[in-house]
Amino acid sequence: MQRPIRVLARPLCGAAALILLAGACGRPASSNQTAPKTIATTVAPAGPTKTAQPAGWQCPLSVMGNDIITPNGRNIVLHGANVPTLTDMEQSGYTWDDRLRDLSYAGAQVVRLPVKFSELTPTFVPAKVAPFVQTANNLGMIVILVWDATITDPIDDMVDDAEDWLRMEIDYLNNNDGVWFDLYSGMKDVTPTRQRNIAQRLLDVARGFRSHNIIVVTDAVWLTSTDPAINKNLIGGNVVYGLDYSADISATLSVNKIGQRMPFIITNWGDPSRPLSVDLDALKKLDIGNISAKTLIDTPHLPVYLADYWKAKQVNWAICHK
Repeated sequence: MQRPIRVLARPLCGAAALILLAGACGRPASSNQTAPKTIATTVAPAGPTKTAQPAGWQCPLSVMGNDIITPNGRNIVLHGANVPTLTDMEQSGYTWDDRLRDLSYAGAQVVRLPVKFSELTPTFVPAKVAPFVQTANNLGMIVILVWDATITDPIDDMVDDAEDWLRMEIDYLNNNDGVWFDLYSGMKDVTPTRQRNIAQRLLDVARGFRSHNIIVVTDAVWLTSTDPAINKNLIGGNVVYGLDYSADISATLSVNKIGQRMPFIITNWGDPSRPLSVDLDALKKLDIGNISAKTLIDTPHLPVYLADYWKAKQVNWAICHK
């Protein structure tokens, strides 16, 4: 029997641009949950060895076959949400720390944060990204950091930009078990062979810096190629493959039996033209584990049915020690 794959959910509020929320949202109803008030503003670059784990983090994860597993070999499926960029959250009035507290209270265990080229400054990662990661980890959530760019032909400097971003992430967040690196948001008009070569190049960069963080590779279309020299896993270990919403995910995963050979997450689940409840019901029928969905209905509040689903499926991190 095929293991359930994992899914990322919709951003926490309003209208979306592509896969991520671009519009401002209202502040949600307050909850009783509180989060640490002190947030570090700088983090020293990490060397090749394992960085200090933030207080509150639960369990290092790794990839084995088509499973994401705990250190004692337990398979897990995680649940959470895409969020807007840090810039969009700052401008919306619904701040990132409030969002993280609300997501954690609702049962999310993963957040996927996009970073755009326009946001980068010499201090962006230590001053902006690192505090976000620390707060999310302290609330028990993994952070998937995604380079929010689609690599298209002609490629020009896009791969170099992705590599520079990856190196910057590694400098500050190397081997933090609560961080996954998502290499890019997708590719377009690039041959399957070249797509695989680009993904392998970026993975080689991470592993060359002795980074053991889980790497997410989105839009890995080469896996469905009929050429066995192309449709193989990347070399470097701890790789999870990301799928965007598809009407026939089961068919995609059955090609070359990729769903049985390697782990997948669905980074964007659902159709923005429908209420999230419709897609959540479809998700339940497919028996697919949900991390989060795509473009949440236009409301400042997290829908109760999504929070109920997350809490019903929530991982008890005590399994790391049993």
